[in-house]
Amino acid sequence: MTNIAVINDVWEGDWETLGTGQDTKYIKWLWRDGESDSYAALIKFPEGWKGHLTTPARCARTWYVLEGGWEMQDGTQYEKGAFYHGPPGTDHGAVVTSPQGCIVISMMNAPA
Repeated sequence: MTNIAVINDVWEGDWETLGTGQDTKYIKWLWRDGESDSYAALIKFPEGWKGHLTTPARCARTWYVLEGGWEMQDGTQYEKGAFYHGPPGTDHGAVVTSPQGCIVISMMNAPA
């Protein structure tokens, strides 16, 4: 079965809060498949957000930085326009967002 999603303006609508305290971030779901856990979403990390990101063992994750940026534990920096793809099971380690925060489009692909 094909799930087609069309959104004419991804910036419209409300952000959903994920996490609490220091782990708080915001998400705007663009597409979700509840059976496989695959999704596409905008994720907004507040300025100076610190956390640990891991891709589940059965999923591949792709990010494209739309605004701001972040730095990985190994010192690699991803700024506006950067593209990243992590294969299933990737441990991204600790992440710190830039002083202005970060908005990414995140896509998680899992086998059905």
